[in-house]
Parts: sequence; C-alpha cells; structure tokens
Amino acid sequence: MTKEDFSRAYRAAMGWEAAVVHDAELPIEYPVCRYVFQDGIAVTAVCPDIPIDAVPQGASLSDALDALFDMEQITAQPERVLGFCAPDAILGEELPDIRDDAALDELMDALSDRDRAMGEVTAADDFTACVMRDGRVLAAAGAVHSEGGLADISLCVHPQVRGQGLGRRVLCALIRKIRDAGCVPLYRAEERNVPSVRLARRAGLQQAFTMEGALLVFPED
Repeated sequence: MTKEDFSRAYRAAMGWEAAVVHDAELPIEYPVCRYVFQDGIAVTAVCPDIPIDAVPQGASLSDALDALFDMEQITAQPERVLGFCAPDAILGEELPDIRDDAALDELMDALSDRDRAMGEVTAADDFTACVMRDGRVLAAAGAVHSEGGLADISLCVHPQVRGQGLGRRVLCALIRKIRDAGCVPLYRAEERNVPSVRLARRAGLQQAFTMEGALLVFPED
C-alpha cells in the first residue's frame, strides 16, 4: 500500500467525504483538527458540538479557532501528530501474542507517565505482539481496529533495553498480524516525540498525513 492509497483508505474508513467533517471522538476542549494528507487532500475535523458551516473552508487551524472562539481569553496548547503507513515491503517476523498480564503490567509500570500517555498496550487489544526474555516482556505492541478496518498501533519498550532494535521488531511483527487479518495498520507519533518518529522511519514506515490540533484551556467562571 502506497501512502496515497493509505490516505484514501483512511478517509474512507473515517467516512470523511468533505473538506470539513464532524469527528465524534473530539471533545469541545479539543475542538478542531486539521489533517493534510500526502495525496494533497486536506480535511478539517471538528467536534460534533460545532456546526460545520461555522468553520471556513480551507482555513488553517489558527484561522478556524479564531472563527470559533475568543482566543484572547483561551489558552491553546498546540499539537502536531504524524501519521505513518506501512508499505507492502515490510515483512515482520512472527512474535507471540501477549498472554502474561502480570509480565505486561511489569513493563507498563517501568514506563514514565509521559511514555504511558503516548499509548498504552493491553492484552485485550485486538492485535498484540511481544518480545519476551526470561519470563519478562521487554517490548510490546498492540492495536485496536475500527469498523472501517484501521488498526491504530501503540508500542512500548522497557527503558533498560532501548536502543537494541526491539521496538522495530515488535512493530513490524504487529503490522504483519494486522495485515494477515485484512486490516490497515496505522502508526501515529507526536512530532516532538523524536524516538517514536525515528522508530517509524527505521522500521520503513512512510509518513501519510500530518495532523495539527490544539487543546484549549478555557477560563474558569
């Protein structure tokens, strides 16, 4: 799958057929996200509480926010996320599913709060893969698939074994499982999360879209 194919598949899975659309998962505190896909299409997603016709067609994120809110009274915390797709050339190895909840809990407990906030892996995910050694889970990846067939990947590596290629191994293994099930793998990383972005590129993933959003902090009444 090329990044252009992925861009079309992503929009189809989300049901996005217009330049401004509603996204049921967006809260009013995170009201607008602007996606720019590698095939040249841009989509502005807004939370369901906002009328679509209130957002200017083709507006930048800042212009959309200015049109909707009094930004002099609101603090905006910008976020920029890169979305990656997996070319067909990526052939992951076979790695086991996560079956040991206690070992996974031990890995998650070793992560910083920031690492856990980037995406948490659970044994209940639709797809899982892990690297184990001496009864310990050293790296784990999981993905939950949507009705549209997208499988959104989360991944974590124990801090003591980072830099050994385990993240790339478990990521590619999970991509193989997702594809075997007929789903489309999606890997997202905040642009400022340099290790996560570097992992995607070392694994051979290709950037398919850029998402700009902003968490709004409203003044207290």
